[in-house]
Amino acid sequence: MMGLRGDPVILLAYLLLFQFDSSAQTAKTLDLPALRQEVPEDSLPVFEPQESLKKNYRGFPVMPLLKKLFGEQIYKSDTVVFHCEDGYRADIPLLEFKMKKALLAFAMVDSSAFSLKTSKESIPLGPFYLVWDHPDASSAKKEVYRWPYAVTKVDLINKKNAYSRLEVKDKKHEVGHQAFIKNCFSCHSLNDVGGQRGPALNAFFQSQDSAFLVKYILDPKSLNPSSQMSGLPKDMPGRGALAKKIVAYGKKAARVQ
Repeated sequence: MMGLRGDPVILLAYLLLFQFDSSAQTAKTLDLPALRQEVPEDSLPVFEPQESLKKNYRGFPVMPLLKKLFGEQIYKSDTVVFHCEDGYRADIPLLEFKMKKALLAFAMVDSSAFSLKTSKESIPLGPFYLVWDHPDASSAKKEVYRWPYAVTKVDLINKKNAYSRLEVKDKKHEVGHQAFIKNCFSCHSLNDVGGQRGPALNAFFQSQDSAFLVKYILDPKSLNPSSQMSGLPKDMPGRGALAKKIVAYGKKAARVQ
């Protein structure tokens, strides 16, 4: 196989063809007509952080929805997984939904377009969009509360068991391990665990040298102009050192596929 330095586009395409996410195999597909027959609908006025204004969404309260879909499994799980149609994955503690009101929305109450407006485009939110209610609008931030859109499937997992393939015995890699989960896991899988928006990372960690991988994490477009990856936030304190820890963890954790 040609290395990433030789032709990044070819390697990315190759890896995308062979991704596998075991959690996606147990996820429940969200069928709107069927759910409307079984789960009570509600509306929720929320502060929309993407547009910085109040919007009123219609959808299914998350906890009743989960109880209908998973039954007793809800008492054996600690994490809700939302799978999006582009491969993005959002893993959110179940406790958050017990403490805060959240809605898996499918429409606007006023029948306006079910989309978000950004400075560059209008983003369709369907089939489902996770929204949160907050007593203090300033707390409704995307970096604190996950707001996945284009959600197609949902799953319940026990995080310790589901993430076991990501663990390494050497505790010196724990910072890199946690940084990988926070910054990379939603879009990329490692050892068949994680999102599928970007390529699986086993081959990257196994075949590329550390300096190259660190640069890719910090500034992916400098190495692959067509990359949609943003890299670690520019204003993140100690981002260079953190990138090195992620790479060191990845090289330790990545198994031969």
